[in-house]
Amino acid sequence: MNFLQALSSKGIRFTRRDKPNEIWMQCPFCGDTEYRLGLNYRKGLGQCFRGSCSWRSANGTLSKILRRLDMGDVQLAGLPEEEKATVRAPELPEDYTLLHDVTEDDDLLWEAKCYLTDRGVTINQIRKYYLGASLSGWYSYRIIIPVIFKGEFMGIVARDWTGAGEPKYLNSTGMKSIWGLRKADPDKQVILAEGCFKAMAIKLHLKRPAAAILGSSITDGIIDQLRVLGHRDIILWPDPDKAGIVGMLKVAARLAEDQFSVTVPYPLPPAQADEMTATQLKETERNFRPLTWRLAQRLKIEVSQC
Repeated sequence: MNFLQALSSKGIRFTRRDKPNEIWMQCPFCGDTEYRLGLNYRKGLGQCFRGSCSWRSANGTLSKILRRLDMGDVQLAGLPEEEKATVRAPELPEDYTLLHDVTEDDDLLWEAKCYLTDRGVTINQIRKYYLGASLSGWYSYRIIIPVIFKGEFMGIVARDWTGAGEPKYLNSTGMKSIWGLRKADPDKQVILAEGCFKAMAIKLHLKRPAAAILGSSITDGIIDQLRVLGHRDIILWPDPDKAGIVGMLKVAARLAEDQFSVTVPYPLPPAQADEMTATQLKETERNFRPLTWRLAQRLKIEVSQC
């Protein structure tokens, strides 16, 4: 019998999510009951995403799990049939809970709320952007940031707040959407950052429209969204490392192809936007300048020296 048949024969329950060839089960190594042990049974990769459990394996994973379940005598024969990927409509986790009214009595949710406020996110922002948290399932122990465009739910950004979850960010599948722009305001420049928390810091301290492209690259879909809102004057706020600068230059080139006006800060910011003080953010704002060919070449030279 194969691995899934072995589990079923012993009454071991597991669940499936979006990704093919993966299951989620209760972790026999820490006693978790929330199905947070993720397993790719074809690649033989396993990891428990419970914050207090560090079990993971990339070698002999299936046999290790069977032994832990006192099923070491089961002889595995072959792998389950390979599954094809399916794309599902994005949805919020079943236990998604808004955080703005959470109190200390809520323990783990209070911990999630404190993670946000410690990062400089205000209670008003937590309420305005519907910031929540999940404690179970695929997005367990993660801040949940809904991505909404023109009133339509596009997906979520999920950020681990424990420091133990990998990867730190888990985004829902489907069309990549811009975060943070709610209505058209074509007369104002829009600042584009990589992530939501960076855009929140910029919005808060500079009082400017800011949005997140949720990564270091820009898609045709996001460019279409900018067009729909009428924004043609874009400020790119990069992460101040090699990957961030290279990504910014690629995004700038893509925007220029579509006749967008592009501005960048130079000298570059001293830190990521959500790690900067209000004074540093305003100093960077004073350094905004159009991205000319000459400035782009200067930035490329700086990148090559990193």
